[in-house]
Amino acid sequence: MSEPSESVNAKDQRKALFGILAHVLTVSRGKFDVGNATNGDRQKWARIIIAGVEAYGNLLKTVELESMEERIEKLEERRNGNPGETNQKELPSEEVKNE
Repeated sequence: MSEPSESVNAKDQRKALFGILAHVLTVSRGKFDVGNATNGDRQKWARIIIAGVEAYGNLLKTVELESMEERIEKLEERRNGNPGETNQKELPSEEVKNE
């Protein structure tokens, strides 16, 4: 796993990127909706909107994957941290009763 400071820094960077992308999408949507915009201008703004949404989605996917990785690591640590406990049912011993 990475250093805690690297993880915090990456989270701060992603948070900033979410803000930037939200602003880009808001501005682009406003420019796209302008009544006197030409079709060419609307196409350009539509491309920016599409690219922004794609980047936002990829960023969300990255956050979700990292969250899942952290959860898996914690589960593995919990499982491996208790060596006396097992998830499998213990089978009864193979004792033969003499009658």
